[in-house]
Amino acid sequence: FRVLGELLGRGRQVIVVEAQDRGQFIEEARARGVPLVIGDARRESLLRDLGIEHARCVIACTDNDLVNLEVAIDVRAINPNIRLVMRFFDQGMAQKLGKAFAVDSTFSTSALAAPLFAAAALDDHVLGAYRLGEAVMASVQIDVPAGSRLLGKSVLDAEQTLAAAVVGLRRAGKPASHKFSRSELLGPGDALICHVAVEEIPAIKARATQA
Repeated sequence: FRVLGELLGRGRQVIVVEAQDRGQFIEEARARGVPLVIGDARRESLLRDLGIEHARCVIACTDNDLVNLEVAIDVRAINPNIRLVMRFFDQGMAQKLGKAFAVDSTFSTSALAAPLFAAAALDDHVLGAYRLGEAVMASVQIDVPAGSRLLGKSVLDAEQTLAAAVVGLRRAGKPASHKFSRSELLGPGDALICHVAVEEIPAIKARATQA
């Protein structure tokens, strides 16, 4: 359902296939005006009825890895050029299957969530995290308190002072946004959203609080 929301938010046309008519988010999906088909996506006839030959992408993200795999194999057989994205619990198996069956992207939900859970446990200002090679990278909120050396500085100057890439700006009392200018000046109560390695967070916070 969250994937559906993200795609609709980007203006994409989506068809949903659900195995049973009593899923948790069935009514919510229908309320959004999304075409929703009740059936077994592993049936080739259903996939053809959905127009897979003309689809841009198929996302197989049920909670059953074997179902996702069967769907991916059938879809690829019908439309060799379609983009395939598949959820798979076991990351090692996901990578092997992705190569074997020419799946464009395979994602292990546990592998995606683990870095965020760990980073969030270490710092309550972590907004997101993922693994990049051996490093765990995080988006973290760095507050600009009263007396900070960052007050009155531009975002660009703050970026250089913190030695961290700034990817978002939150003005005092307002939600964070990725739309900002690096020439904007920082005031009390503002916060920077920085993209850094998790182990760098304490040092960056210390630099932000220095007078």
